[in-house]
Amino acid sequence: IEAVLELNARRKSLGDRAWERCQSQAYETFNRTGQKLVYVADPAIPRGITGLLASRLSGFFKVPALVVSSGPRKSVGSLRSPFSMEGFLDRFADLLANYGGHDCAAGFTLDGEELTRFEARLFLLAKDLQPPPQAEARLRIDAEVPPAYLNPELIRVVEFFEPFGEGSPPVTLLTRGVRIESLDSIPLFSRPDR
Repeated sequence: IEAVLELNARRKSLGDRAWERCQSQAYETFNRTGQKLVYVADPAIPRGITGLLASRLSGFFKVPALVVSSGPRKSVGSLRSPFSMEGFLDRFADLLANYGGHDCAAGFTLDGEELTRFEARLFLLAKDLQPPPQAEARLRIDAEVPPAYLNPELIRVVEFFEPFGEGSPPVTLLTRGVRIESLDSIPLFSRPDR
């Protein structure tokens, strides 16, 4: 189990570095698409974390996110969305070597020379994306935790439920009778200077 935990820690570290690297491009494409989609393509993004990074971007921006590990011969990408993107990748079938997944999470590959055509079509289609009407958000509590159990070890317990995604949302815990004495805000994603 130690080897699995170490691999997971390395994957998170790669994800954090890619997160920092893609900030500027993410904001640029978010604005370019009228805040309907985020797209990041970079050869420095490892193929194995495109899904992780797309999930983070989609969660942060609250729109569909596509992340591509671009290469001269082959590009590998992931799509994650907070709502159903039913049939979205079908619109690129003539450009993709293969693709699959489901309506909120999918993966795809394409030949390196098709990436420019893929991007052009993506930005053209993005302007017509219409998210479904938002229902009132409800908080689903997984467990109530007594104050005596609030300690750093609780984080390790929650990490056993990773990875989170479609059909496996992050764990939400409730503790009653506690008072917040101080609060520090940590920005998850800094806005680039304009």
